[in-house]
Amino acid sequence: MSAAAVEITCENTAGRGSPSVVYVNWGQARLQVAPISSLLNFGRVGAVRAARPFLRGFVMGDRREAIEAKVRGRIKLVCCPALGSDCWQWTGPDSGDGRGGDYPRMCLDGQTVAVHRVMFTNKNGFIPGKKQIDHKCRNRGCVNPDHLEMVTHKENQRRRDRALRMVAE
Repeated sequence: MSAAAVEITCENTAGRGSPSVVYVNWGQARLQVAPISSLLNFGRVGAVRAARPFLRGFVMGDRREAIEAKVRGRIKLVCCPALGSDCWQWTGPDSGDGRGGDYPRMCLDGQTVAVHRVMFTNKNGFIPGKKQIDHKCRNRGCVNPDHLEMVTHKENQRRRDRALRMVAE
């Protein structure tokens, strides 16, 4: 079941006029999130905020699996002897030619995103603003999370220059 099937409800369990408990309903599962008194004056927005931490653990596992399945449906395996495992070569759309070109792109929740960043985040979590994702295999089309590493811009440029020098020799 997807994250879209999650429903948040407020119910009156105290027998008075206003709701007293917030529930997250997900398929057959039902999880009590918070008593409404802890969300005083927040209404439905407060219920959603209270549910978020529970939804992360409850739904995100399925979301991660769905994203990885979507990506795996658009890759072909390419031998990469340098790292000892195959590159997952993206066969879908990319960012085109020119500066910053040839990076895999996909639509996720209505936005175009870089697939290598999605796969890294899916496996390792948040990428801070000042960090970049480097392809250790030097293949921009690779989306294998084992071939991706979070580095600074300076380190990314250093590795690029080193790889270009090795090719030139």
